[in-house]
Amino acid sequence: MIPLAQAIRSCISRIPPDRVLVLITYICLGTVAAHAQNATWLLNPGTGDWNTAANCTPATVPTGTATFGASNTTTITISSTTVVGTLQFNAGAPAYTFNVSAILLVNGTGTLILSGANTYRGATNVELGTLQAGSTTALSANSAFSVTALLDLHGFNNTIGSLSGTGIVTNNGASPATLSAGGSNSNTTFAGTLTDGSDSLGFAKGGLGVTILIGGNTYTGGTTINAGTLQIGDSGTSGSIAGNVTDNATFAFNRSDSVTFSGVISGTGALVQMGPGTLTLTGDNSYGGGTTINTGASLQLGTMAAQPAASLAMWLTTVRSYSTAQTV
Repeated sequence: MIPLAQAIRSCISRIPPDRVLVLITYICLGTVAAHAQNATWLLNPGTGDWNTAANCTPATVPTGTATFGASNTTTITISSTTVVGTLQFNAGAPAYTFNVSAILLVNGTGTLILSGANTYRGATNVELGTLQAGSTTALSANSAFSVTALLDLHGFNNTIGSLSGTGIVTNNGASPATLSAGGSNSNTTFAGTLTDGSDSLGFAKGGLGVTILIGGNTYTGGTTINAGTLQIGDSGTSGSIAGNVTDNATFAFNRSDSVTFSGVISGTGALVQMGPGTLTLTGDNSYGGGTTINTGASLQLGTMAAQPAASLAMWLTTVRSYSTAQTV
């Protein structure tokens, strides 16, 4: 039998706009029947409706294991809230398409692979298990992603509307991949971790909103800020990224403690030290959009090379702290 990780393809490519899709995998106490019902999709079902018991054998809507093998109906519509323990595909099963216009909850800790050209506008919540990209259009650029489990790009660049949650974003594919987020123009906070997997992960910020990273991020594929603001920290002592940043909008730090950033900041964008801690720059920076030091904040240059001559006039290792915000 083929596990879910190898079987689902293009499963949400026609989700109607403005529907909320919950991708899954959490235990919904009080919702799943005490005695889960297992059922197999028929070779010749009367319709493509998941919620019609007569389309399965035995004649029941599965809440335990839903098994799929050979069938003349491989496009299945889920039109009402559905909870199922496992989606299982037999060896040799054809490709199935699931049109989800409600909420599909899959209990367990498995992997769901999406590889369609998905454009749905509802939210995507990854609450347990793994959501894995199987193409460069698998993740909808119109969807707000909340990741409290694992999101795996698996070697495919992908774009999402926004990123929040406390989970892990990684790249367990065979080639580098970048996650782009922020096109929904909203303000979000991601308290989880962006980290390399079997290959490197990169992160790109788009849209007009603010994306705040407060986790200890270790990805090495680089950071690009195309629009809006990428903010490190949120007035606390956490939040970090490693590596170089191409800043074509706004790169901001908001830590309450002292923090050193050793990456190189380039591009046409600006740097904002929001404080109230001390930010030390040690990279050979060349960003051209100016430097703003907010009220009570401090900026320190660890080396003369960290001084972008066109935008920042400070001496080596001098600390500046202002009672009012300054742009230099």
